[in-house]
Amino acid sequence: MLSREMKGKIKMAQKELKLDDGQYRQMLLDRYGVDSSTKMSFADALDLLAHFKKLGWKPRPPKEAEQPGPPAGRRPQPREGNEAMVAKIAAMLKNAGRLGQGAARLAYADGIARHMFFGGDLDVQVWVEWLERWQLVKVIQALEFDAKRVLKRANDA
Repeated sequence: MLSREMKGKIKMAQKELKLDDGQYRQMLLDRYGVDSSTKMSFADALDLLAHFKKLGWKPRPPKEAEQPGPPAGRRPQPREGNEAMVAKIAAMLKNAGRLGQGAARLAYADGIARHMFFGGDLDVQVWVEWLERWQLVKVIQALEFDAKRVLKRANDA
């Protein structure tokens, strides 16, 4: 379920882009298979906001209190049922020597997810803990590919 703030941002963008209700709902149906933002996942809502930015929407900079995510220096809790997959990502990063410290411990995986699902938009805050299950699978596949690439380079050298 989306927060009130996220729903508000979506509605603000819809209004500023001058999308009538029919156009807006058709866009949701075409892109996400839902007819209302209340039925969207958090990742889909972030993608919708990124799409609105591509259409010309300029969000106002959030105040410090409105920044999405956990308190400074901490990572969010994984979605229910995704704990094992997030732990696997952390283990893969550790094995590859890419595990960071503190809140940045999964930053490499966050960057992969931002690139894969949000076109590398640096304005979008991405936490792998908030990704959907299918997105976590794709991040794991990307990390496996990266590990094979690094191993091949080491063997060729």
